[in-house]
Amino acid sequence: MFLDLVCVCFVFKLIRLEEKQMSEWDFLWGLKGQELEDAMSSGGTAADWDFVEEQQRKKRRVEWDKLKASRDSGEISPDEFKKRKSILFPNESK
Repeated sequence: MFLDLVCVCFVFKLIRLEEKQMSEWDFLWGLKGQELEDAMSSGGTAADWDFVEEQQRKKRRVEWDKLKASRDSGEISPDEFKKRKSILFPNESK
């Protein structure tokens, strides 16, 4: 999951670089203090990570809708549904 987030952030930065002809570190301009340190250590600003989080949320939503459709159509058993749901939402308490 973390690797997916890093890949999405990297792609997002590449898009920004192509659109605005930015250097790899131009996203740091205007940042100060802790915000600058965090961006330098993580490779992205808080806005970058918010974008990544939103993309992951959308992806999970699509997967959840597909899983429910498979359950409702009888394509998968209730046990298989529970198993896949626990994989999709690993932090949810049982």
